[in-house]
Amino acid sequence: MIIFGNEKLELCFHSANGTLEEIRSPLAHIPLKSKLWSVKAGDKLLSPEDMDHFSYNVQGNTLCMQWENADGVVRTVFTDDNGTIRWRIHTLMNSLPVKQVDFPVLEGLKFQNGGDLLLSWQNGSVIENAVEDFLSRDLEVPFWMGRGKGEYVNEYPAGMSYQFGAYYAKDYGFYFVTEDPEAYIKTYTYRYNPAVKGMDYIVTHYPENIGAATGYYMPYDFVLDIFKGDWRWAANRYRTWATKQKWCKVKLSDKKLPETVTEVDLWRVNHTDTPLGRRTQEYFDTSLQLRDAMDCKLGLHWYGWNQRIHGDGYPDFMTDESKKAGWPQELKKWNARFTAEGIRKIPYINARLWNAYEKSWEDEGAAAAAVKAEGNKQNLEPWTNEHALMTICPATTLWQNKCYELCQEYVMAEGFDGVYLDQIASFNAMLCFDPSHPHPVGGGNWWSNSYHSIIRSLRSLMGNERIMTTESCCETYVDCLDLFLTLDPNNQGSAFNALAGKIICKAVPLFNMIYGDYALSYGSICTLSDTPENFAFNFVRNTLWGIIPSVDGVSQAELDDPATKAHLAVMKQCVDFYKANKELFLYGRLTDIVPCQCAPMTLQWNIKRLGVREEITDSAIVACWQTAAGEKKHIAYNFLSEAQTVTCDGEKLQLNAKEFKIW
Repeated sequence: MIIFGNEKLELCFHSANGTLEEIRSPLAHIPLKSKLWSVKAGDKLLSPEDMDHFSYNVQGNTLCMQWENADGVVRTVFTDDNGTIRWRIHTLMNSLPVKQVDFPVLEGLKFQNGGDLLLSWQNGSVIENAVEDFLSRDLEVPFWMGRGKGEYVNEYPAGMSYQFGAYYAKDYGFYFVTEDPEAYIKTYTYRYNPAVKGMDYIVTHYPENIGAATGYYMPYDFVLDIFKGDWRWAANRYRTWATKQKWCKVKLSDKKLPETVTEVDLWRVNHTDTPLGRRTQEYFDTSLQLRDAMDCKLGLHWYGWNQRIHGDGYPDFMTDESKKAGWPQELKKWNARFTAEGIRKIPYINARLWNAYEKSWEDEGAAAAAVKAEGNKQNLEPWTNEHALMTICPATTLWQNKCYELCQEYVMAEGFDGVYLDQIASFNAMLCFDPSHPHPVGGGNWWSNSYHSIIRSLRSLMGNERIMTTESCCETYVDCLDLFLTLDPNNQGSAFNALAGKIICKAVPLFNMIYGDYALSYGSICTLSDTPENFAFNFVRNTLWGIIPSVDGVSQAELDDPATKAHLAVMKQCVDFYKANKELFLYGRLTDIVPCQCAPMTLQWNIKRLGVREEITDSAIVACWQTAAGEKKHIAYNFLSEAQTVTCDGEKLQLNAKEFKIW
């Protein structure tokens, strides 16, 4: 047995072949049978059992293990860095091109009574009893949430917002992280292991110049930790690394935020009702009614501003017919009317896709700029059946110029207050194999760098006072955008739950806890079509988490419906609380969701294809915050219609009915 580590963590490898046999910590001794790595080189898939010779060497705080055969050499290096073990892999083939490297391959992780899985998808999600209720089920993960069947697979940057995950139970948990400051494209896989009824964890790395390069040197560390706690421990552990990276150079309290951002007390997003944005008079009238009812500064995240069906025409956001009919001139007038009423507005612009059915696809030679898979195959994204939406490579000059032209023609010329650049921080990065594009073929950090280049160009065009936002909250863009649209926290009806046949997925505020004092989020989907109880739970919880108050839809029919009075009342309550504590929410950060003893309440969620499912949850939420000056604050809310006493951190608190309390 080769034993390497420290008093906090020891890794135990088989002395004959270097496979990982056991992980030891003061919390647990965990037996494994893990091959540790695999390398795809040419048409071969190599792993330790395929190699002819194994050797190892320990020098000081470093363990080096090496495997060799006629194809080449694979070397892993483990370094004890003041109690943290850092893992890297290097491989050099004699002639075969290296296509991908899986490292680590941790096989057979399991808990006797089930464990919860923290996924860094979007804002953050915890999948309860993940192996039995999720990974082991022979069901396809919907493409907008990742992919896989019997596994969950997604990329960083963007599909995954962060580089860490955790799998934990009552006694201990596994914390996984790649500490990569340059945002290289990589794939994370959580796979069902039927042999032990457990889970395998795999990170896949991609060389630059795939097809030519015969070697791969991992340019960042993987770290494994064994901990006692839950998702909150993992989030705080990750923050200690994440906030030292280049995307966290300046805190919000140390830079001048645009007034266009700070003045908005309520964002209105019509994501679930895109036709409403095309009914411009109704959209205007309801905006005034909503603003007046909430007594607030309103911001509009506007789908349908271009009078086209959502998904049509990218990047030709206005048809020739619409332009000839004078819609650009009319839109400019509408923008002026909104501005005169003190309402901010930003248009939806897709920053990833081109519809190949559009005339511009041929006219502008867009096929040359499309992302190419191996074999020069273009990528058709599966958003809708009636469109041919092709992924455009963000490194290409054509797409960089096109994004600039779109913002020049529509944002600037039409008088908008900024722009929403869809999908940049949401959907997965991709390998691109077109050798004519200005990036290394295959892997690298070019995807993130290319979008940074686009964003910098647009910022120079629009200036610092216009708002720039994107979908979701991938961390690598924290340094260059004003807001991040987090649609997903209210995902009780999500596909994760639909797959399980019951509620197993709980949203958690990773972005707010890790980056709350570096970036702002908004846009979470709360609609007036929700039940009053569900609307109140989500809207209040989002406020406690630090998401700028946001409502989705709000048609005239909904405003006129007496049944929505309860929704509007709780919205007004949250907006007022946000306004009264805006400095805290803008420049402070959420540090914890504090467990409290309180009365239970039952909510009913309508899950697609399943119908209504009940969830028993706490009737009070207590959030811990820290001000920009470092002062600790608690915020609580009681959802019950009567006062109650709750116990939090050993302290008894009296909470009034349906009220916030801050102390």
